[in-house]
Parts: sequence; structure tokens; C-alpha cells
Amino acid sequence: MKYLIILVLFSFFLISCKATHNVQYFKSGIEIHPELKVAAADSSYAKELRILNKNPYYTMMILFEDYGRWDKELAPKENYKLFFVWQNVKLFENSTELYTVVTDLTDLYSSVWVFDANKKDCLADTSPIKKAIINYFAKGMKRVSINDDFFTAYRFTNQNIVRE
Repeated sequence: MKYLIILVLFSFFLISCKATHNVQYFKSGIEIHPELKVAAADSSYAKELRILNKNPYYTMMILFEDYGRWDKELAPKENYKLFFVWQNVKLFENSTELYTVVTDLTDLYSSVWVFDANKKDCLADTSPIKKAIINYFAKGMKRVSINDDFFTAYRFTNQNIVRE
């Protein structure tokens, strides 16, 4: 009987540890990380905006709702990721500036890179619009809705992608 009680208590302990892990897994947040980007002639760093949410598709859904389907997909062979690119996007109502927004996602978070018309990193520490971009996605997380059109387009792209 004593062993049964110990076994039951140990089981509750394991279950409670697992529940705590899941809560941390779904914790929301926004982080900025340096990310190495490799080009044919040069390698440099661009800042990556990582958005942690229980649904990593939300970042792409925000852009899909605001600007429609992405303009192109990039699928490099070397890392088997799939990048979605929105070009000539007017992110802010009070500006005529156009941006290129690149997104990617994993099981845990989605990533965003933003470049201006001169291909400068808009998430760099010196960028005057860095906070505005973060606010755009933070506010978008509150209003985003599940969109069947988005998932139809996403599934079609994933099924028909050709690795370069």
C-alpha cells in the first residue's frame, strides 16, 4: 500500500511537470535575433523578429489579411525552409514608403524580416521604424482571425514547391 501511494504521488508529480512545460511552450512573446544571411557575393547579418505564439501561422495571416497572398516563395535546398515574400508593402498608413517583408515559421515561432526599398534592414538597432514594425505585428496578433483562404493558399504552395 505504501508503494502504491508513492507511485500515485510520483505520477502526479510527472503530470504536473508536463503541464508546466506546455504552458511555457505556448507563452507568447516577441524577440529580435541576429540572423546570418548569405548572398552570392557577401554574407551579412539581418535582424530577425521572432514571434512566439501558440499559432505560428498568425504572422503570415496578418500579412495575408492586410496585403493578400504573398508575391513569391523562396525554398533553398540547403536548409529546407520555406520563405514567403511580400513585396512593395505599405506597412504604415502615415507613410508612402514601401517595404519587402519575408516570413518563415517553425513549430514554436514565426520569423519576420523587413527591408526598405534600398534593401536596408528595418529591424536593425539603428532603424527609426523598428518599434513601429514590432507594434504592427503585436497589434495584428490581437486582431488576426483564422482564414480558410490563407490555409488553402498555404497548402497549395507547400504541395507544389520546387526547391532551387
